[in-house]
Amino acid sequence: MLLDEHNIVVERLNGLEVTRATLTRLAVSAILSKQAGREFDKSIASLNIETYAHEATAREE
Repeated sequence: MLLDEHNIVVERLNGLEVTRATLTRLAVSAILSKQAGREFDKSIASLNIETYAHEATAREE
């Protein structure tokens, strides 16, 4: 059971690192190309980021 939880944590951390690497690559590409900048913006918007400001805006709607 503990090993299963360990594997879940490792999988989640690996996914986080892949996301960070991809976003870093897109950010660097965005400096060089407007099209890459638009793709970077789309990628950032597609992330499900829950923040206090986001939650406050959602409650107002």
